Amino acid sequence: MLGVVPIAMLASCTVATDDPAAIPVRPLAGGETIPLGSLVDGPTVVNVWASWCAPCRTEMPALEEVHVAMGDRVTIIGITDDPDPEAAEALARELGVTYPLYMVDNPGDLRQLGVLGLPATVFVDESVTIITTHAGVLDAAGITDEIRSAHGID
Repeated sequence: MLGVVPIAMLASCTVATDDPAAIPVRPLAGGETIPLGSLVDGPTVVNVWASWCAPCRTEMPALEEVHVAMGDRVTIIGITDDPDPEAAEALARELGVTYPLYMVDNPGDLRQLGVLGLPATVFVDESVTIITTHAGVLDAAGITDEIRSAHGID
């Protein structure tokens, strides 16, 4: 698939949960591990990325653009399984990302979101039920169209 980097490690990882809301995440900048569901209280876009993923670098500014434009109506969250959290933080700073960024310690957990490659964007409702998933790069217009389709938000 064009613009998607496979996550080779996922095939060998054990999935810790059958419930995407229970996926353990922690703030990229450090902090306590919490369930993904505690971050979701309405229409949410979960973008899965890594600093080593060239297509992710292309997509992150578009996510930021949508976050600034629609952040009062839809939550955007970035999740990485990057083995180098410092590189992930540096990339986010370089790209001016202000939406919340989290990481998972077990890449296999991302399979619960239907993620098998990067970048991936998952549109979920308030109970972290997956509405739709997009594999590959989206531009700002594409993200906005997916939000409209998944969540009925203009």
